[in-house]
Amino acid sequence: MVPQDASTVIEILDSADLVMAQRASPDFHIKELRPNNIREKFENKCIIWPNIYFDGYFPGLRYVYGSDSRKLTGPLGDYHFEQILGCWLQGIKPAATAEHLTSSDGWAWCQGDPALASLERLEQRETDCHVAISDHIARNFASRKLMYAMNHPHNSVLLEMLDRMLAYAGYERNYSIRAVHQKERLDRIDIPMLPRYFASQGIPSERDLFFDGFNEAYSTPQRYSPIELVEAFYRLYQDNKALLVPVDWPN
Repeated sequence: MVPQDASTVIEILDSADLVMAQRASPDFHIKELRPNNIREKFENKCIIWPNIYFDGYFPGLRYVYGSDSRKLTGPLGDYHFEQILGCWLQGIKPAATAEHLTSSDGWAWCQGDPALASLERLEQRETDCHVAISDHIARNFASRKLMYAMNHPHNSVLLEMLDRMLAYAGYERNYSIRAVHQKERLDRIDIPMLPRYFASQGIPSERDLFFDGFNEAYSTPQRYSPIELVEAFYRLYQDNKALLVPVDWPN
């Protein structure tokens, strides 16, 4: 979306009976669609809801941008692990990198309780929203997996968010049962809960880890073991080295 689209979007919102708008950053590049401006223009029919972003299960998961400012797409779509990129930059062998990724000790900048830290950041983003979801995640994240990736919730979480928005708007809540009858909407990429997460919760982690993503043509689904995932990311980073590594980076 570009700034020239603002008038079209505003026209559509103006014609709607109810506007449900996901919170954008206060410095969103289209001024008219920033949360405060949306709230002010559509005050009586607007519900701002938070981006459902919880990375507590996946310490180190992030986006990677190249020198051209575009997201780098890889075997997990837009998602990358700091552990893998950091080890590649340091010249660490794939097998040792896979051990970093699956270690219960975590990564140098992924210490502490990742779930608690992620919940605190979500609560901060909810302060200028009409409805919240952090309390639902806090109550349930330890008993069942709620996210496929950091901003890809399970259907049950999406339906909880919808119920809350409809309740805020004064509509009867009658949607909860639909979650079990619908195909999961955001499961094309499925990242497992990492041992670092289990360690922070005091829970033993003895299960095998598999990462559901895409093949290296990024066209068909593929399941990766930790070492297979690391090797695929290493090939990606090597192929895009000019975008990732400063020219003065040591060889």
